Amino acid sequence: MLNFGYASAKGNFYIEIHKSLIDSLELIERVTLVWITLSFVLILAIFFLNKIIFKRTWKDFFEILQITESYDLKNPKNKITLKESEISEFNSLNEVLTRLLNRVETDYNNQKELTANSSHELQTPLAIIRSKAELLMQSPELNSVQHHLIQDILHATDHLAKLNRSLLTISKIDYNQFPETETLDITIVIESHLQQLQGLTEERGCHLIKSLEPCKIIINPILLDLLLVNLFGNAIIHNYGKGGKIFITLKNSLLTIANTGTDKALPEDKIFQRFFKKDQSSQSTGIGLSIVKKICDYYGLNISYSFQNKLHTFSLDFTDLRTA
Repeated sequence: MLNFGYASAKGNFYIEIHKSLIDSLELIERVTLVWITLSFVLILAIFFLNKIIFKRTWKDFFEILQITESYDLKNPKNKITLKESEISEFNSLNEVLTRLLNRVETDYNNQKELTANSSHELQTPLAIIRSKAELLMQSPELNSVQHHLIQDILHATDHLAKLNRSLLTISKIDYNQFPETETLDITIVIESHLQQLQGLTEERGCHLIKSLEPCKIIINPILLDLLLVNLFGNAIIHNYGKGGKIFITLKNSLLTIANTGTDKALPEDKIFQRFFKKDQSSQSTGIGLSIVKKICDYYGLNISYSFQNKLHTFSLDFTDLRTA
């Protein structure tokens, strides 16, 4: 509103001029709304356009990443094949990655072959040493000192042969040489092993207490045998002999093996380590529980150790391998 006074011959006048601003406010509101809408649409357009361009540009890279992630070194049939890309940098990446994987595969196969050959070649000289030592033991000219020395040679030879077999077993597990699986009832397998170990338990004077429920799992039979033999053998060997007890329980896919033994708990952070022995003078190789842990890791099974009520207990959960 504009107002002012005006003097003329006809008299004095007071003038007011009014102008409505409603149209201007509506115009500002509409312009602002259009600007916000256009900005939002522009942002969305840039986002989706960038996403499409990014997806097309990096498509080859994500394919390379997916193929590389699915590559399994332990499966010889799973060969990597990388497609040629329109982007030269990705082609360079393919070449470097292919050379790297080929070198890794070659080294893996060489290491695998070396381990198998070394273990196999060791068997012959060990067998020769043992046979020669046994022949010497039969010699009538031996005195007590010589007889004792030859016995030590035989014990060392047996220990080395056992160690060689154990290390070969661990290598085979690492190299995925036990791919075959079967549906087995653990109860039947356990009963079979306990029957075979009956003589050893009676010799050491151990009392066996068992409670087994039927439980079928899918597993390699050789690995299951190795798993149970090492666990049962550990419970028998490290028991304190006459009057010792072994409790074997299988319930709801959980296998527990508890045995009497030393009055102190074993170090949980070392018990599954290779070559760990509570008593260094023991004839044990220190690899049995390492094989057990390796098999459990191979199948993703959970194994634990505890010491309660003077019982050393190993618990193994077969839930992930159980059949319906």
